[in-house]
Amino acid sequence: MTEQPQQRNIAEILAQLQTSTQLLGLFSLLLESILVVCIWKLEGTTQLVAIILGLMNFPIAIWGVIYLERSRIRFDSVSNPSLSSPETEIQYEYDVFLSAPMDSWDDDNDLRLNREKIIKIKAALRKFCGLELTFYAGTDIENRAKFQAPSVALRQNFEKMGKSKKFIMIYPEPLASSILLEAGMALALRKDSVWFVHDRDQLPYLLREASNASRQNGLPSISIYQCPSIDDVLKTIEQDGKDIFKKG
Repeated sequence: MTEQPQQRNIAEILAQLQTSTQLLGLFSLLLESILVVCIWKLEGTTQLVAIILGLMNFPIAIWGVIYLERSRIRFDSVSNPSLSSPETEIQYEYDVFLSAPMDSWDDDNDLRLNREKIIKIKAALRKFCGLELTFYAGTDIENRAKFQAPSVALRQNFEKMGKSKKFIMIYPEPLASSILLEAGMALALRKDSVWFVHDRDQLPYLLREASNASRQNGLPSISIYQCPSIDDVLKTIEQDGKDIFKKG
């Protein structure tokens, strides 16, 4: 059961041996193996010749081993993205996923007023934090009539989360909001996270002291800022700038 992945790796590596130099490295490995066997079985002058050839071929054989091992590592990184560095391998579409309540507001007027506040936060993130590309689901949603079906919104938001490098949550007051689910998504996907909350005690129990678990046991960086109002959020973003993610 465990040999099949190795066989596929070797086949993939051999398929990449296209140049004469790479073929020479593979041939030298085979030749070195044959010479080692011959040295033990031959005698006299023939054995001496085999030893000399073996010594001459040894550096080439070492190069072949190094090449094949590097090829294996590159293949493993492609076949298993979790082994590669997310910072260098993953091409993100967005700098940050900005999560804020939408469906939690009672009417279109409340929705519109809070949407305008989040748009200001989005602009502040660009100006003071250098976060040029921010995904905010409410950017083009001015009223509840423009809401997507929950299943569609879930699929699309999960996709956008995966394409975002970092995560920011705005939790202005205790609300039954999908943003708490999105915060959980961000943790599961190991997105460095910043939460702006009115009061951390209003968060679900496991999240209240999340910053104390930051960067432990596979968790990403988690920073929590207590901001009683949106104006306080804007002030914090302006003051801390690009350092807002360093608190965790």
